[in-house]
Amino acid sequence: MTMTLDLITEIIGQPLANEIGNALDCVEIAEELIAQTIRRHPSQAPALWDSFTVLMPRTFLLQFTRDNPPLYRSHVQELLQRAMDRESFVPATKAEMLCALSNASMGYPLGHNPSFVMVQLFKDVLPEAYEKVRPDFERVQLHEVYKGASDETLAELRHKMRDENRKHKLDLQRWFWVSDEVKQSILAVP
Repeated sequence: MTMTLDLITEIIGQPLANEIGNALDCVEIAEELIAQTIRRHPSQAPALWDSFTVLMPRTFLLQFTRDNPPLYRSHVQELLQRAMDRESFVPATKAEMLCALSNASMGYPLGHNPSFVMVQLFKDVLPEAYEKVRPDFERVQLHEVYKGASDETLAELRHKMRDENRKHKLDLQRWFWVSDEVKQSILAVP
């Protein structure tokens, strides 16, 4: 007996169906970006495939991801770069920090330096979207309160928003048994 998507949605409810759909969209994007990165850096395949488990966005990022897949793509790309560089996955990504600042700005106005940092993150994380609104930001003329203030704010955010659940150890052992044929098929994924 096959169930239609409508019937499944009726059984589990629209909110849960939406969450499952969003999670599956994230899986699809993560797999696509992993495959693309492996084609550019085939020697990094084990590290990249092994990083898959840390790529799922936290709840607050997932809320933004629904309407803005490029935001999640940026998050994944940053974590994949960390995988290749053998850096920790624990510190917050730029996409996560941008979402946090954006959420905070909805409740109350940000101070001058956090606003400056948010614009810089927006420029880094979503460059195409930033270009569309760049004239508006240039009119406001945001700048650092003092030299190095934005670096301090970013470091503090990255630390305070760290995700200890993303502690991860690359398991190279399990890749030694994979045949060259399988490795080639992984690299050949379009």
